[in-house]
Amino acid sequence: MVKCPKYTAEFKKRAVDLYHARGGTYAEIARELGCGRRQRGRLSEEGARRQPAAGGQPFPGRGGAQAPAPRERAVSQGERDPFKSERLLREQGAVKKAKFEFIAEFSARYRVSLLCSALGVTRQGHCAWRGRGRTSRKRVARIMRENGWRGVTRGNARRPSGERRVARAAGAPDLVRRDFSAAGPDEAWFADITYVRTHQGRPCLAVVMDVWSKRIVGWSMGPRIDAALADDALKMAIERRRPPAGCVHHSDHGAQYMSLLLGATMRRHGIRPSMGSVASPWDNAVTESLKGIVKSECVHARTFATRDEAAIEIFEYIERFYNRARIHSALGWMSPDEFERAHMEESRPRAA
Repeated sequence: MVKCPKYTAEFKKRAVDLYHARGGTYAEIARELGCGRRQRGRLSEEGARRQPAAGGQPFPGRGGAQAPAPRERAVSQGERDPFKSERLLREQGAVKKAKFEFIAEFSARYRVSLLCSALGVTRQGHCAWRGRGRTSRKRVARIMRENGWRGVTRGNARRPSGERRVARAAGAPDLVRRDFSAAGPDEAWFADITYVRTHQGRPCLAVVMDVWSKRIVGWSMGPRIDAALADDALKMAIERRRPPAGCVHHSDHGAQYMSLLLGATMRRHGIRPSMGSVASPWDNAVTESLKGIVKSECVHARTFATRDEAAIEIFEYIERFYNRARIHSALGWMSPDEFERAHMEESRPRAA
């Protein structure tokens, strides 16, 4: 059974930062992040204790002048706010999808035209939504060309030439052996760290992903790549998911994942460490793919002026879009949140 998510101190901090950067109310932000009613109240309390970070540093240890916030900069220059526009597009897409799903569910009891009229959508739009899985590539290309749209691509300037024969370093055994599947939630987690480029330096992002549902269950951002960063991401995953004993944590041979700090956290919670071969990115291919998705869809889509701006945008991308709305072909074209909810419904005991 998938556990209900717990909200860590870092999650609450980023949610409050998102409120100050995007506006709205705490209830709206909490609802969009998937928080329950009780968590919404706690988020409001957290916001009341904190003052708006007017250009403050989210990470210690790096000074420098602070650039204006994205919305303030856009208003002062007479430009539209790209962050607000992208958020509105995501929200509108989610609302329209929910309406179409409601129409499909009740189309056997009511006329489709009546449902479409009541919900304020067109019948043509509903038919297009139902048949989107049969849309041809040529039609998609034509629509994108007519609207001036360009797809997000993932480049790779330097591809690995081949797996090198390197003496295996001291570390955990490879318990995965390139089997990137799981029979249920919290059986196998995959972890990695990447850099994020900003005008204030390169903060680091550590992620932990449940390979079963593709959900990012833990993450952490910091000014340097160290053991504490990887440990914070793992602790978030543990606090939110409460994995059973025997859960596998797979990573590469980075010094952060071979540290005593991370090893102690794993032993304390019954997590089994696993590491791929040295100089072999294929042994951790799922997180390499995840990093490519995050960078192409979020990090490389714009240039962040500050580390604070990058932290807010990445938090919003992970918690509001990737986990809750981004569909995956491996999940039957469902998002990680939809996939886990469907599993919970199937595993729930039915009344006799």
